Amino acid sequence: MIDAQARIEIAKISKKLDGIPALLREDRKKILSYAAIPLADAAQRNAPTGTKIHRTYSGGKVVGTYHPGNLKKSGKILTKLKKSPDVFVGPEVLRSGSGTFGKGKRVNAYYAHMVEYGTVHSSARPFMRPALSSAGGQVMKRMENGFRLLVKKYITNNSVK
Repeated sequence: MIDAQARIEIAKISKKLDGIPALLREDRKKILSYAAIPLADAAQRNAPTGTKIHRTYSGGKVVGTYHPGNLKKSGKILTKLKKSPDVFVGPEVLRSGSGTFGKGKRVNAYYAHMVEYGTVHSSARPFMRPALSSAGGQVMKRMENGFRLLVKKYITNNSVK
C-alpha cells in the first residue's frame, strides 16, 4: 500500500509532467525545422533542372516566365502555415503566378507535382520521394535527439523537490 508521503510525491511528479505538452508546443516547430534540413537539402539536390525557359499565359498574354533552376531553388522548409503545428518540406508555390521566376530570389514551383508524378505529356521525374528515402534516417535521428534534449531540459528545470 502507498503511504501518504509517496502519494504526495506522485502528485507532484504528475503535476510537473502535465507541463510537457505545453513545452512541446512551444519548441516543436524549432525541432522539426532542424530535423527537416537534410530532407530539404536532398530534395533540392534531386530536383531536375530544365534547359529551356517556360512561360504561362492568360488571355493570350505571357503572365509568368520560368527560368531553368526554378524548381531546384524553390525547395523550402515551410513553418509559417496558419493553424498547423507541423513543418512541411517542399517547393514554394505562390498564390499569384505572374512575373519572372527562377532568376534571382523569386520562385514559384506550382508545377512540382507534375514533375514528381508526370503528366500525359511527360514522364515522372521524382525528386521528393527519393529525397525522403535517402534522408529519412537523418530526419528521424534529428527529431529523436531534439525531443530527447527537450525532455532532459524540462526534467532538469522541473525536478521534484
